[in-house]
Amino acid sequence: AERNGAFFEKGLVEIILRDVEGERGSLPLLELSLKELWRHRQGCWLTIEAYDRSGGVAGALEKLANATYAGLPSELHRKVARNLLVRLTTLGEGVADTRRRVDRTELTLHGVPARIVDETLAALSHPDARLIIADKDKAETYEVTHEMLIQKWPQQRDWLLEDRGQLRRHRQITERARAWMEATGPRGDAPAETAAGHDEQADATGYLLRKGELEEAEQVARNPSIQLSELEHRFLDASIAERERERSRERRRLRRLRTRAVVAALLAVVALALAGIAWEQRDKARALAESEKRARDKAQQETERAMAAESVAQRRALEANLNPVSYTHLT
Repeated sequence: AERNGAFFEKGLVEIILRDVEGERGSLPLLELSLKELWRHRQGCWLTIEAYDRSGGVAGALEKLANATYAGLPSELHRKVARNLLVRLTTLGEGVADTRRRVDRTELTLHGVPARIVDETLAALSHPDARLIIADKDKAETYEVTHEMLIQKWPQQRDWLLEDRGQLRRHRQITERARAWMEATGPRGDAPAETAAGHDEQADATGYLLRKGELEEAEQVARNPSIQLSELEHRFLDASIAERERERSRERRRLRRLRTRAVVAALLAVVALALAGIAWEQRDKARALAESEKRARDKAQQETERAMAAESVAQRRALEANLNPVSYTHLT
C-alpha cells in the first residue's frame, strides 16, 4: 500500500487481522476486503471509517458470495448450491450455526444429474471463490470455508431461517439414513435371509421411519426447497415400503380375525341347531317312552281283566259241576 502511496490509519491493520483470524482461506478474503477498502479510501489514507463503509471482511465475503451465486449457469445450479450450503451447516441449538463436514456421497442429490452437482461444487470451491473447500486425502469431504459465510451472509441466513423446523427434520432423516445404511450396506439393501439373516433383517427394519416420523419425512420430501440425497430417498422409499408391508400384514390379521369370528359364529349357530335337534329328539324319545309305558300299562290292565274274567268263569263252571241241581234250579 505504501509503495502505491497509500497509508493505513493506526489500528486498521489490527482490525482487519482480527476479522480474518481463524478463517481458513483467509488470503482471498483479505485480498477482496482490501480491494473494497481501496475503493472507499480517502485520498491516500485507508481509514477505519472507509473500512466500515466497505463492510469490512464480512461485506467483502457477502459480495463474493453474491457474485458467485449469481454467476452460476442456471436456476438448477443455484437450487443445488442452496441445498449444498445448507447441508454444510450444523443447525445450532441455542448457539450459533456452524460448519459441518459432509461426505461427498451425501451431496449426491436424488433427481439431479451428477454433472450439475459437480459443476456447482467446482464453482463454490473455485480458487476465485473458495466458499467451500474439499478434502480428498482419504474420503472426499466438503465444508464451508468461512464460518462467517454462515453467520453473516444474508442469503444463507434467509435459507437457514426460512423453514428451520423442516431443516431440522431433514437433518434427522440424514442421520437415520446413515445409520440404516451402516446396518444394511452401502446400497441400503436388506440382508439376505439366512439362518441368522432373519434376525438381521428385522434389526435393519428397526432403523426405518414409522407413523408420525414417516409422515413428517414425507412432508420434508414434498418441500420444493429441500432436495433429498440418493441415500435419503432410498431410506424414505424403504420406510414407505415397510409401512405398506405392515399395513398388508394388519389387513391379513384383520381378515383372519374376521374369518375366525365368522367361523365361530357359524359354529355357534351349528351348536345351537344341534342342541335344538338334540332337545327335540330328547322330547320325542320321552314322549315315545311315555306312550310305550301307557301301552304296556293298558295291555297289562287288559291282561289282568281277561285273567280275572277267566278265573270267574272257571270258578262258576266248577261250582256248576259240583252242584248241578242247584245250578239247574237256579237257572
